[in-house]
Amino acid sequence: MYLTDAQFIDIYSTVPRVCVDVILTTSDGRVVLQKRDILPDAGRWAVTGGTYYRDESLFSAAQRIAQQDLNLKVIPQKILGPIEFRNEAASMIKHRHSVAIAIHCTADDDAALQQLLQTNPNLQAFEHLPNHMSMEHQQALHNYLNLWIEGEPVIKQIDESSITRQSRMPLERFKQIYSQVPRLVVELFITRQSEQGTETLLTLRNIEPIKGYWHVPGGTVMKGMTLEEAVQHVANHELGTSVTDIKYAGVLEYPWYSTQPSVCDLPIGIAYQCSIIDSHIRLNHQGSHFQWFATPPDPVIPEHRDFIKSQGW
Repeated sequence: MYLTDAQFIDIYSTVPRVCVDVILTTSDGRVVLQKRDILPDAGRWAVTGGTYYRDESLFSAAQRIAQQDLNLKVIPQKILGPIEFRNEAASMIKHRHSVAIAIHCTADDDAALQQLLQTNPNLQAFEHLPNHMSMEHQQALHNYLNLWIEGEPVIKQIDESSITRQSRMPLERFKQIYSQVPRLVVELFITRQSEQGTETLLTLRNIEPIKGYWHVPGGTVMKGMTLEEAVQHVANHELGTSVTDIKYAGVLEYPWYSTQPSVCDLPIGIAYQCSIIDSHIRLNHQGSHFQWFATPPDPVIPEHRDFIKSQGW
């Protein structure tokens, strides 16, 4: 859903903006970067990216953004993971909080990509990461693609005092915002080892939507929170405990959940595998029971069941 400038400012002054970053590589393994001409990071090299719209898949968003920004058809290959931008000095919102989902893509037509690289001076393919680039993109490309950094890594100090942390919003405002944009959530796949193998902690949902379904603990990422802060917030709020050994595990899309009655939002989930610190769990009003499962039960949110199976837990 396209937003007007007024809608964009209203919504993304309040909640994190979910983006898709197109990590485009050439046939010989170089990464394609674009020199930005607008805030944030104007004049620096960065990957091509843009706002993720409600009711589109991550792969279709990557294709749309590459077509719009580069006039290039791309083939999405793999979801790499999240990139956090907690305090962007953007043009319309002074302190914007964005989280991008990085998608590795290749060109549908390598000759078309080579033509772009030859004719567009603000587009360049790099074997190693330049120093004069977005810090967040430099760190992400180093971690996800194992690319070397030329010279010293880019370091940008984040003034924590300038970051506005969102508090819980009224239900009507929640519905108004998330009927228009995707809702960024973290999902906690809390695991342990037993005689049955790897078990995952599930809770039985006690409120609508999806009342009566088993699911993993999860919740909305509020503006100003890091993803790991959001993980601990969910553990404390829903389970009355803390978690440790937090490891990024993947990204969840919700095609089944988003079509269910009484569901007013479209979540995009960042999954983390973690371990529980205190086994004395105290559920809040959202869950009626909890249980460790070696095999997901019925009924369970299908996206959670499929993710557990895909991880071999």
